Amino acid sequence: MITDSKLQRDVQNVLNWESSINVGEISVTAKDGVVILTGAVPSYFEKVEAERTTGRVDGVKAIVEELKVKLPILISTRIRMLLDLH
Repeated sequence: MITDSKLQRDVQNVLNWESSINVGEISVTAKDGVVILTGAVPSYFEKVEAERTTGRVDGVKAIVEELKVKLPILISTRIRMLLDLH
């Protein structure tokens, strides 16, 4: 049986190798095969990709995905400016 710490490391390693995911603010914990992803990513695509990538790791029985999408400041500022125009 895989230990929680090994599963956590395996998931972190796979996420680090996935070039389409900015893992800078993603935290990974594991307990009895359940992996919990918390933190923030800059896009919805990366949120979905992090969950999908995690699911490919041997030993993962379930995923609790608690990632938030945090738009880059430049984009969110531009959106606010456009909303203020209306």
